[in-house]
Amino acid sequence: MLPSTHDRNRSRRRSCHRRKVKCIGDGTKPCKNCVSAGLACTYNAIPQKKGPKGSRAKVLSELRENQRQSHLTQSSSYELTSRSISPQAFSRTPGLLSQDVLDPCIQYFFINIYSTQPILHRQRLQETVLQMEHSIEAYCTMASLCAYVLFQPSMVLPQTSSFGPNHSTSALGHLLLEETIRARKGYEYFENPTIMTIYTSFFIFCSYFALDRQNAAWSYLRQALTFAHVMNLHEEDTYKDDDFISASRMRRMYWTLFISERFMIEAQICNPGIDFLQGLRFQKT
Repeated sequence: MLPSTHDRNRSRRRSCHRRKVKCIGDGTKPCKNCVSAGLACTYNAIPQKKGPKGSRAKVLSELRENQRQSHLTQSSSYELTSRSISPQAFSRTPGLLSQDVLDPCIQYFFINIYSTQPILHRQRLQETVLQMEHSIEAYCTMASLCAYVLFQPSMVLPQTSSFGPNHSTSALGHLLLEETIRARKGYEYFENPTIMTIYTSFFIFCSYFALDRQNAAWSYLRQALTFAHVMNLHEEDTYKDDDFISASRMRRMYWTLFISERFMIEAQICNPGIDFLQGLRFQKT
């Protein structure tokens, strides 16, 4: 922020002072010297002591490099955000995903859905539940799973649940779906996706499909497939160092995604996208 004209006599622009050139600004707009040199125009409340004399070109390069490094540091701060720490704006809603919602949703999945989507392992899923307190990624995975289950027509929460039979499971499903999408913005998952990243995208796809929102469903299905290819789940060598449970569930996840995509295309529910091979002519050799 530039100082007022009243303060201009007792303050100097940092870059002009460092380069030892006359400041030609009026105190309200960036200095012309700084603009022409591509430097940020800032004031020092207290003038710095004069240092050893040097060439102005060297000082100019030094100023530009310092400002560039400062900009890079600020830009990378979000990329360094841990998956286990959520900014306040994306913090989870207290009490929304309680144990009396988690348990019946997990039970329903393994009784009614697992036979057609055998992508989860009960013990590993319980481990994910235990990670929810410290991992926003685990929280999003479980919230998206519960949202998907709550959209099933035959799903009814037990009377002992804090939401109980008097509450609409569909309404709670909407809340958890919105919670997942909102809370997921609190960490970086695009650069280094995990199997939980794929699970979350897949369950969001299933939720939107259950709501008959086909365009949204298709976009999250393609997102899950993209993450699967980034993790090389289509390459057999990817599984050679994994234990049997992890390898089998990742294989099943990949083939479930593949079959889901084929179904969406064959049923003409969505546009498969651009066929990059269409119209190309290959020269015979």
